[in-house]
Amino acid sequence: MIVHSSFLISTNRVWRHKCAELRRRSQFVNHCSRISSTIADKFSFVFVVAIAVSVPQLGNSIALVGSLAGSAVLFVFPALLHLLVVWKDRDLLATRLAIAKDIFIMVIGTLGAIVGTYESIAAIIRNYNVSPTKT
Repeated sequence: MIVHSSFLISTNRVWRHKCAELRRRSQFVNHCSRISSTIADKFSFVFVVAIAVSVPQLGNSIALVGSLAGSAVLFVFPALLHLLVVWKDRDLLATRLAIAKDIFIMVIGTLGAIVGTYESIAAIIRNYNVSPTKT
């Protein structure tokens, strides 16, 4: 549940920023942040429950959720939030370096999530293919 709440806090911040931007540009629904937060909440909860139910080994389940959500919460979302904050001043050299750093961190976090997810799914498949030995 810690991963679930951390994921929700991060996505809520990004959605709030994007909804405010959309409201400034056009006549947008005033409840954008609440609706998108509810959708993200329900999706992430269903995702975590589906993994917990479908993967009988607790270690593999934790590894899969950790590789997906952990990489997003630890690397991608903080860099994305920082990128959203500094994007307005992108003409300054220091800001350009910060933007490059944020993009680099997001790429590394995404690659880590891909590799971790692949390894977790491979471990789940290996555990399903192993037949119990008769003694």
